Amino acid sequence: MSDTALREAPSTSAELVAQKLREDIRTGALRPAEKLQLRSLCERYGVSSSPIREALSRLTSEGLVTASGQRGFWVAPASHDDLFDILQSRIVIEGAALRRSVALGGEAWELDVLAALHRLKKHAQRCDYSMPWVDEWEILHKAFHMSLISGCGSRRMQEMSARLYDESERYRRLYWNYQLPKEELISEHQALVDIVLSRDAEPAVEAHIRHMDLTLELVAKLQTGTAVEK
Repeated sequence: MSDTALREAPSTSAELVAQKLREDIRTGALRPAEKLQLRSLCERYGVSSSPIREALSRLTSEGLVTASGQRGFWVAPASHDDLFDILQSRIVIEGAALRRSVALGGEAWELDVLAALHRLKKHAQRCDYSMPWVDEWEILHKAFHMSLISGCGSRRMQEMSARLYDESERYRRLYWNYQLPKEELISEHQALVDIVLSRDAEPAVEAHIRHMDLTLELVAKLQTGTAVEK
C-alpha cells in the first residue's frame, strides 16, 4: 500500500463511522446522554478504535457528542436550549434562502418543489406510522424542505439548512409520534407550496415559520438542560 493510501485510509474509515454515528444519534438508536463505550462501538461498526476516536472527535465539534476529559464520550443531551437554538437557526437561514429562491428560482426550481411535494403526499397516503414508514417520511420530508430553498443559489445556505434539519430530526423522533392524520400531513404541505409558488416572499416566509410550529411545540415538553426520556 502506498504512503498516500496509508494516510487516506484512516480518514476514510473515520468518516464512514462518523456518518453511521450521526445516523444512529439522529434516529434515536443512540439515546441522548448515552455513554459511548469504545469497545461496543468497535463491535457495532466493525472497525478498530482509531477511526472510532476520530469520528467521536468530529461529532464532538459538531455538537452531537460531548467529551469529559479522560472519562470518555456521551451522546449530547437533548435540551430546551439546544432545540430552541436549532429551530431559530432554521428560521433565519431557511427564511433567507427561501426569499432568495422565490426571487431567483426558475421553472426548474418550481418543478423540483412540485415533484418533492408529490412524493411526500404519495407517501402520506400510505401512512401506517410504522418505523419503516417514519424512516421514509423523514427522507422525503427533508427532500421537500431542501427543494423549497434549492433555488437560492447558495451551496452553503443549503448545506447549513440540511445539517440543521438533521439535528432537529432527533427531537421529532424523540417526542413527536408522527400521529398527524394523513389529511393534515397532505394539506399542510400543499398549503405551504401554494404560498411559496405564488412568488410573494414575505407570506412564504411567514407560512414556513408557521409550518415549523409543530416542531416548536416540542419546546414545551422539554426541561431546560435535561436529557430527554421518550
